[in-house]
Amino acid sequence: MFSGIVAAVGVVEEVSPSEDSDVAVRLSVEDKDLLARVDVGGSVACAGVCLTVVDKGSGFTVNVSKETLGATNLKHWNAGTKVNLELPLRMGDPMDGHMVQGHVDGVGRVESVVQIAGSYTLMADTEINIETDLIARYLESLLKDNRINNETME
Repeated sequence: MFSGIVAAVGVVEEVSPSEDSDVAVRLSVEDKDLLARVDVGGSVACAGVCLTVVDKGSGFTVNVSKETLGATNLKHWNAGTKVNLELPLRMGDPMDGHMVQGHVDGVGRVESVVQIAGSYTLMADTEINIETDLIARYLESLLKDNRINNETME
């Protein structure tokens, strides 16, 4: 879970194919406090998308799956792209912002932007029907993971 509050801005250093046909993205991070909290195997929200850290040095590397590339704008990242970074919430962290998972189910298209006082309201259109498609996908994943069975569904 993430708070939705951007902790730092990273810069894409390199985008390259990884061994398992996904894409490896190396990010440089100047914020040493943020980097100290990043662990291999841990999660970081990069531009709002929850990704797993697979390597760490002066920055860190995340793998981006084909499914994630298809469901996000991460496919447009290249060297020099600036990326908002968020660390996962830890027990005891302030609950500022919003509780978000960073799991992306599709891409929307901004239809309009309306400024109201100091804020903006965005209206977006999506290719998926949230009420049916997302619930069906969630139930399918529960069935696949054996967390529910046919008796539970009835």
